[in-house]
Amino acid sequence: MKLKANFDDLEQRFGVATTTTEDQTAILLAVAQEITPDHYAGTRPPQEAYEDAIKGEDLFAFRWKSSFFGNEEMYFKFALKGADKGRRAYICSIHEHHKKNV
Repeated sequence: MKLKANFDDLEQRFGVATTTTEDQTAILLAVAQEITPDHYAGTRPPQEAYEDAIKGEDLFAFRWKSSFFGNEEMYFKFALKGADKGRRAYICSIHEHHKKNV
């Protein structure tokens, strides 16, 4: 549900198509091409997921200025589960970075 809301927000905010699996895959591939280890914004060691499907897995969070999203600062978080050929990426969130009020 949370990820669907993220995609809906991206569609509304940036005008990118997010309805189909192909649309979402294209967005995720664009993100994967933009982020680097230098963009890692998570804790060390990484926090553990609490959602049932990935409970206990490490969460990897990235924050970067995205060309794909019009040079906006974006946030992307995922977890990896399984090993070898059974390893899967679980996308937890993708959205504009929420700047905290200080």
